[in-house]
Amino acid sequence: MDEGAKITRRNALSALSTGAAGLLVADSTKSKAQPSDGFTSDEDTMPQFPTKALAELFNPAVSPPYIRTSGGVAASDGQGGIFAKVAVEPTHDRKFQIANGTWYERSHGEAYFDDDPLATPYAIIKKMRHWITPADYGATGSLSTVDDDAMSKTLDAAIRPGWNFPRPIYLEKGDLLLSETNILGAWNTLVAPFKGVFGLTIFGAGPYASRLVMQQDSNTDDKWFYDGQNAAGTASANNGLIYPTFRDFTMTRQGAGTAKVHAFRLYAEPNGFPSQKFRIFNVRWRDLGTIFKVRGTVNGDSNAFFGTHATQCDTFIDCENPQSLVFNVLGCDFELALKDIFKFSQGNGLNVVGGSYMMHTFATAEHFILNLAADPAGIVSNFAIQGIRTEMNSAFAKIVNISGANNAASVVVKDSAFRTLLGGPRNSFQIDPQSKALVVVERNELLNLHQLEWKAASANYEVRSGPYARAIFRDNSGFGRSDVTWGANAIGWTEISGDKLGAMDFSGGGKGKLSSLQSCAANTDRRKVANGWLRYWPCDGNDASVHGEDDFQVIIPVGSIIREIHVEKAAGGSSTTTYQLEVVDADGNVLGQSTSAPQNAKHTISITGQWLIVSTANLGTIRVRPVSGSVGSNVSTEMGPRDIFAVEYY
Repeated sequence: MDEGAKITRRNALSALSTGAAGLLVADSTKSKAQPSDGFTSDEDTMPQFPTKALAELFNPAVSPPYIRTSGGVAASDGQGGIFAKVAVEPTHDRKFQIANGTWYERSHGEAYFDDDPLATPYAIIKKMRHWITPADYGATGSLSTVDDDAMSKTLDAAIRPGWNFPRPIYLEKGDLLLSETNILGAWNTLVAPFKGVFGLTIFGAGPYASRLVMQQDSNTDDKWFYDGQNAAGTASANNGLIYPTFRDFTMTRQGAGTAKVHAFRLYAEPNGFPSQKFRIFNVRWRDLGTIFKVRGTVNGDSNAFFGTHATQCDTFIDCENPQSLVFNVLGCDFELALKDIFKFSQGNGLNVVGGSYMMHTFATAEHFILNLAADPAGIVSNFAIQGIRTEMNSAFAKIVNISGANNAASVVVKDSAFRTLLGGPRNSFQIDPQSKALVVVERNELLNLHQLEWKAASANYEVRSGPYARAIFRDNSGFGRSDVTWGANAIGWTEISGDKLGAMDFSGGGKGKLSSLQSCAANTDRRKVANGWLRYWPCDGNDASVHGEDDFQVIIPVGSIIREIHVEKAAGGSSTTTYQLEVVDADGNVLGQSTSAPQNAKHTISITGQWLIVSTANLGTIRVRPVSGSVGSNVSTEMGPRDIFAVEYY
């Protein structure tokens, strides 16, 4: 046998173990090892064959420890590699048997080489690569052939027995067409070894060069590129991938089916292998349903997205059940979101920094940038959105929704730009007043947006039912309205300071509203500019079942010092009935009275110069009531959204 047709096992393994940049491979145009060469093995030589079929004809007196083939059925078909001698027949298909009965299996030190060689007069030099590609296993890279088998074999080959991490998988330029449901899934029988695998990396040549395409012609069968839960919707020990990395390719769908194709579904479980810590870089998703969904009932872990892009997908992150999951989303874009972009429940966390988010024009139901569903456990959770640009293109698009009486979410939205292009102004933040939520909105541009809606509360929700949910707006700007509305029975604490917005309107059907307004440049006289003022706007002054009489009240905490009380009933209507307004505490002590004036005139009570110490709950219950003939009698007037009841206290 021509010595130029051999490479030594020692040199090959040395190159693999030391990460050498190149390896000398015999020039197959000069000489090839053939069974007829009568090859005799020794410690330092490795026979090489163009195909496994030729290697199977090899019949040496002593079987060598390693054999290398250039291919399987044909040279360079991706089925070749370095094969190690084993004592018994392997149970997998990465094997062959030579003529003397010896079995060989593909070694964990299998060498793969770049396609472009450097030719010399004596040899061909190819740079050795550590990754594998579906093309090594027969993938065509076009949409004309389904590549399920090639992808499955690639995933199977990525698992290297005895190694801590699998071999990286490279998606070459082109389209990898898949039809199997959950082709990357932990419960796909073709890739069962992926249960509990650490550190898989799948990367491409760029999101516009390498594409994973899922066939979907069904109207009923939703598919996932990766599914970490079993058919029962639960998980078992060591499920799924841990610490995987995905980067530089596109996931999309092909077909006319109406069922959805989704990207990743994980299941958090309590055995120490929660299938978390996904890292996703520069991946593009197009025409998919949910991009990243997590289910389960226990603590999870952190996941991160960097510079990803989604177009015409439903939802970015849907965290359905798990607790203590943290998502970091940095510099990502979502174009034309059809549903909630981020949806969470039960004590999770989210950090969104930078990027552009666009709500779809053709949405048919309410959808949010951040939707925090009811959290029955009342776990404290934190969400932060900073430095993003958003176009809210439909009349159903809103920024944040918080639901549920026990929801203890803390949400910060800052340094971002929000604007509407279609559908007119709308409330941008919705909060359940019975929640324990804290929402802080500062230094944003809110263009043509209403600021806040306190949603309806239960009929027995009372002024004394606090602690209240709080919404704090600071130093925001815009050119639209800055309205706050209350649903039926709602009581919510709203602080607005330093905002430079359009007309401000406090209205709605709630029992009462607590609000602080400081130095806002609003183009209206509907508020009193002051520092530290607590405002209470009742909606229905004739609701005796709520307050016990026809009055309007606010409760100041015991231990406070009241510095000033200001009541302002705007002029309105045509009635000339004369009446007075008076301010009293719960014991009936009159603190101040307006002058008697017609109903259609403006009424004002200003109590200053008195420092009232709130030593009991009765003293802290401050009421405004109309007086006509006898105290507490009903008159045809109500305090409304254009009126002011302000109390400055410390």
